[in-house]
Amino acid sequence: MSEIPQPIYWLDVERKNIPEDELKAEFIEGEFDSFNKVVKGRRDFLKIMGLGLASMPLVSCMRIPVKKALPYLQKNDTVVPGVANWYATYHPVNGGAALLVKTREGRPVKIEGNTACPYSQGGLMPIHQASVLSLYDSHRFKNPQKKSQEVSWSSIDNEIVAALDRIQASGKKIALVTGTVSSPSFVAIISLLKKKYSNLVHIVYDAFSSSSVILANKDAFGLPVETSYSFDKAELIVSFGADFLGTMPHAQENTRQYSSRRDLKVENRMLKHIQIESLMSLSGANADLRIPLSDSKQGALILGILSQLQRQVGKQVLPAGISLPATDVQLSTKLAMDLLEKRGKSVVLSDSKDKSVQVMVNAINWLLDNYNNTLAVHGNPYFVGANDADFEELVQSMGRGEVGAVLFHETNPAYTYYDQSSFKKALENVELKVALSYAPDETTAVVDYVLPTNYYLESWGDHFRAPKTYYFTQPVIQPLFGSRMSLESLLALASEKADYYEFLKKFAQSNYLTGTSWEKALHDGLVEVNSPLASPVKLKSEAVSMAFGKLLQKGEGDFNFSLKLYQKIGLLDGREGNNPWLHELPDPITKATWDNYLLISPQAAKEYALESGSIVTVKATTRMMEVPVLVQPGTEVNTVGLAIGYGRTVAGKVGLGVGVNGHPFQAFRDGTIQNLETVEIKDTGKKRDLALTQTHHSMQGRSIIKETTLQEYLNDPHAGNKQHHSTLSMWSGHDQKGHQWAMMIDLTKCTGCSGCIISCNAENNIPVVGQQEVFLRREMHWLRLDRYYKGDEKNPEVVFMPVMCQHCDNAPCETVCPVLATVQSTDGLNQQVYNRCVGTRYCANNCPYKVRRFNWFDYPHDDKYQNMALNPDVVVRSRGVMEKCSLCVHRIQEGKLEAKKQGRGLQEDDIKTACQQSCPANAIMFGDLNDPNSSVAKFVKNPRNYKLLEELNVRPRVSYLTKVRNTERDA
Repeated sequence: MSEIPQPIYWLDVERKNIPEDELKAEFIEGEFDSFNKVVKGRRDFLKIMGLGLASMPLVSCMRIPVKKALPYLQKNDTVVPGVANWYATYHPVNGGAALLVKTREGRPVKIEGNTACPYSQGGLMPIHQASVLSLYDSHRFKNPQKKSQEVSWSSIDNEIVAALDRIQASGKKIALVTGTVSSPSFVAIISLLKKKYSNLVHIVYDAFSSSSVILANKDAFGLPVETSYSFDKAELIVSFGADFLGTMPHAQENTRQYSSRRDLKVENRMLKHIQIESLMSLSGANADLRIPLSDSKQGALILGILSQLQRQVGKQVLPAGISLPATDVQLSTKLAMDLLEKRGKSVVLSDSKDKSVQVMVNAINWLLDNYNNTLAVHGNPYFVGANDADFEELVQSMGRGEVGAVLFHETNPAYTYYDQSSFKKALENVELKVALSYAPDETTAVVDYVLPTNYYLESWGDHFRAPKTYYFTQPVIQPLFGSRMSLESLLALASEKADYYEFLKKFAQSNYLTGTSWEKALHDGLVEVNSPLASPVKLKSEAVSMAFGKLLQKGEGDFNFSLKLYQKIGLLDGREGNNPWLHELPDPITKATWDNYLLISPQAAKEYALESGSIVTVKATTRMMEVPVLVQPGTEVNTVGLAIGYGRTVAGKVGLGVGVNGHPFQAFRDGTIQNLETVEIKDTGKKRDLALTQTHHSMQGRSIIKETTLQEYLNDPHAGNKQHHSTLSMWSGHDQKGHQWAMMIDLTKCTGCSGCIISCNAENNIPVVGQQEVFLRREMHWLRLDRYYKGDEKNPEVVFMPVMCQHCDNAPCETVCPVLATVQSTDGLNQQVYNRCVGTRYCANNCPYKVRRFNWFDYPHDDKYQNMALNPDVVVRSRGVMEKCSLCVHRIQEGKLEAKKQGRGLQEDDIKTACQQSCPANAIMFGDLNDPNSSVAKFVKNPRNYKLLEELNVRPRVSYLTKVRNTERDA
């Protein structure tokens, strides 16, 4: 069989056609600007280099400050110094995630997924991993506040209750504004509040809400709930812009299910994924077939598919004798036929904020018999989802003076509402304004009272996931400040004497814990109830008719671009905006950090003479902002995109003033808050750099990514994996006895979610360097996620490749280190000995993978609270020291010790690296090459297995499995 030519991969638009030899410079202009020295000639250069070389031995010999250890006055019997305790809990953000929290000497230091969760099975997304750092945010409220002055809890409770009683008697409304509620005990407490205050209304408002989906399910099926998906049961996914692998609720669960159907190590078949979208999303980057299409045209295509399906199935859901909007008939027919072929085994979903579009998507899934097979809507009395219309009416009522009190429960509409000036003006008419929040934000700045809340890691709570899983949140540390659980504050306002812990325990034992003890439920973190909720699937045809009429009324705007707001996988809606790990996490698509920007297509950038970093004005009616541009391949030509979660005006020192706020570029339309349909863009002539992390990792055009199609793989398992072995080496070989550790990464399963990066950061005390240092190519991440494009810049294919230290047997770094700071261990690890390193950086220069990181400075560790997040099992490196991935050697030693204490041999599950543990795609394997039963030992012989840059014969211990796409090469 003839070998298929190796495709050409490229990094970004600006560098697509630049010769490789022009990309290989180790230093960039301005690299040494931080030394405040202008090098004018040879003498100045020698002065700088002389100082640097002379200082290296001094840096490596610096004394470590003496810190005295204090003994316990009263030792807790469950706390053993040096031994971790683990607790199960739940993080109620972005759909929620079941967690295991590692604590050392009473303080949480690492978060991992709870493998007992039937949905995520231990996988986590970056937002959940990084939340441990937000616990130690020194910017959090320390005590209750009245008019920005600290007061006691007793006085503030009495004042607020007295005011609420007075407003109740006046007949004005009392509004409780919360985010999405999935807590049964919270629902019960709201009922208690309504019982005491008959004029209380509960409003659910989310910054980036699922209101359109919830309202569509209510209209179509009578159930105001979100849709649950089972991607592991699907053979075909057609997504209209929905980033179900990245930012959609339950993304870690979706990723686990999705990757299980793309695991060629288990079965020789894969689900097929088609993504139709206007902006390049993480889901689109993983799609087998991606079709760029503006949001305004997706509704017509969905209608075309629905019309084709009803004709083929023989069920009439659209009004008879109607004329459909213009669309691509060939495309709609092909998609309809593909879906019909996978009837009952397909999923269609959309991210549209338009309820009418979501109703049409429901009708398609109903015609395909997908409900109760690959997706479901469960009647859930403990779920109260966002309703944009309710919040819009609240703002209008406040403006009319009809609201006497408003309580904001961990929501921030003063930042996220599209018309902030109108909101603040309406709020002035409200007598009592209270915010329950753990940290200052834009809303706490405009209220009368602030009731500081515990962070979730300091709180009790419960959450119900339809159809039958009940989760518990439990505190893993005492409150760090003078805060209180938010639900305990609401109980106090309801004049209930019971504390929330007793309330929760009694509620759970009465409703869910039949046959299960309280202690076991907390230990496991969840319990399965005996009576799962039903999922009726009778479609209301009148809902489809009304939605069709709304879609026919849609028109086009007068400006030149459609603006789409989206969430980044790190910050999401910005609620964790003071978390530096999330700011420095590179966006998996753009590779940008510490900023948001206007995404624009390469075609539009050329037409308007723009490039990445060009600053433009974005204007729509009375709204205008300045923002830098980032040229993003795959963006639909008439669409621009902007991430929300930035542009904070009240936040800590990390999040304050980073980026611009995109929320004002929304409007309330047809019952939901939606993006403005069109905007105008003009170049200002100004420019500024963006902090990108993938502009300097060129590998000189050598074979990096290896891929093939499913059909080619089935015909030849070696397809796409041409070997380039070499036998040249300076090394005589190593003893391969005993444990020999290795890692394998399946490129077909890796989705690029970046959970591994945050997990590695938390586990290994990796410093945050800030935007300026990222400009200078000094980011410190031990694990980077390379993103490569292939093909046409209008709609390229995307491949992700996690790259860390490859732990080479013939390691190039070891041959050049003058002080033996990097050496090979007896079990195959490339070790970095910090107290030997003098910082020559020869090793980094000689590493072909560019995975070593140099500490240019002693990065700040002066925050006494955030220092509590440091992992005591891993040393904090000092200035002048080189560092890199250790394959979690401390976890290896811990696993060995535990097996020895139990008097048995090591088992594969005894040791999991941090990246492997948290990967929701289950794409990473780690184990012993000398153990024939280990997954690594088995799959190192797989025909898809290859080593990165294997032609160099450095013999890395990290290997990859070729990327396989379920598509034809000419698709």
